[in-house]
Amino acid sequence: MRFQIAWQLLLLAFDKYSKNLEAYSCNRITPKVFWSHMQKQCGPKLSQQIQKRLMQIEINQDLIAFLKSLKNQYDLYILSDCGQDKAVIILDQLPALKFKQIVFSCDYRCSKRDGKLFQKFLQLNQIQAQECLFLDDSATNIKVAQGYGFQTHHFLGSCTDIQEIKNKLSI
Repeated sequence: MRFQIAWQLLLLAFDKYSKNLEAYSCNRITPKVFWSHMQKQCGPKLSQQIQKRLMQIEINQDLIAFLKSLKNQYDLYILSDCGQDKAVIILDQLPALKFKQIVFSCDYRCSKRDGKLFQKFLQLNQIQAQECLFLDDSATNIKVAQGYGFQTHHFLGSCTDIQEIKNKLSI
């Protein structure tokens, strides 16, 4: 619980001080420029803490095991809002799953938040949103995806998440 509170405070600080988050994740400014701006806005100590936290990847092993069990039945994709520096870390730490495609906002200069990354994903893969189950830990991204017609699951890392996903997939 203490970690969740600290994380929420970190997110509030990040949202408050970073007017360039969208530009960073959409590769309209470089990571160097973004982190320099963050340092000017909130000081070196808080900026370093935010950068350290954002560059970490938390991998839910239960979800990974579940996805591995689905890989022969479903195409798996990743859609991630992230800057170039975070994309490198994600690719380096990604579990050995065969994703059909990995779509980073920094590669397409658009985001899930503005909806354009969803549009790009559908266009690239020539599929309909209704055919997809989108998992995300962001309520904002879930809402945007629903607006495009995606089936969704707000993944919170709880013990019921996998069963709820199974129910949505009818398995």
